[in-house]
Amino acid sequence: MARYVIQDEVSTGIKKSLKKWGEIPINTEHLDGVIKINNYRKYTWAEEVDIVFEGKISVRVGIENRTWYDTSILKKYSISKVKLNRFIRKNSLFEVKTRMKYFGVEIKDYYNITKIKWE
Repeated sequence: MARYVIQDEVSTGIKKSLKKWGEIPINTEHLDGVIKINNYRKYTWAEEVDIVFEGKISVRVGIENRTWYDTSILKKYSISKVKLNRFIRKNSLFEVKTRMKYFGVEIKDYYNITKIKWE
């Protein structure tokens, strides 16, 4: 099975329109901020997106209660980036999935959100 990105008129059109329509405000009990969909890739077996999250997360660190943290949580506490990215993926999946359905893209699960940048 080849791992090549399919580049046709539809996928390039989706990439161009994501620059204008790829910004999603999010306000849930775990995330508060804006999600920007940066990139879209189409393979023969799946479709993937890259996102940038700008905002705060509500998590519990250690024995403390749940509070809102920004990117400084990575420097202040020793937190796994893998687990943090998975947390952001799972909690932003519904919003990303609904936005990408506008373009006819089927995001099946949280692992289709591949790259996350938290600003």
